[in-house]
Amino acid sequence: AFIDKVTDDDIKRMREYNRLLTAETNGPWSHESFFRYLSYDNDFHGVTYMVAGEQLSAAIISNTMAHYNRIRLLADMEAYCNDRTVSAHDKLLEYAKARDKDGYRKTLERHLGYIVKDIEDMGKKYPDYFDMQEGG
Repeated sequence: AFIDKVTDDDIKRMREYNRLLTAETNGPWSHESFFRYLSYDNDFHGVTYMVAGEQLSAAIISNTMAHYNRIRLLADMEAYCNDRTVSAHDKLLEYAKARDKDGYRKTLERHLGYIVKDIEDMGKKYPDYFDMQEGG
């Protein structure tokens, strides 16, 4: 498991990705800055896969993220969403440093679970982008 294997260097690398991600939120959004933002977010979480020895899981997730990335694009352009992401990453880093498995797991579940609410919110805000009918 990640918490059992994570090193201070891994945490330092994750902290740097979160710092870079934060820096992208402080400027105006552009295609390039949002691409960097998504890349830093993916790199942050990628460290956890590598440390945990879950490269196959990382590859499968990476290859199936197109729809998820569209939601992230819309949602994370909203200030509250990218602040929420940075804050969740900060908490994850605190729990990783403390080797607190339960705190890390609960925070990660909450962080990853935001997508459900984001789909609903973005569907209301951008109805032309979504088919919100059952089975659609």
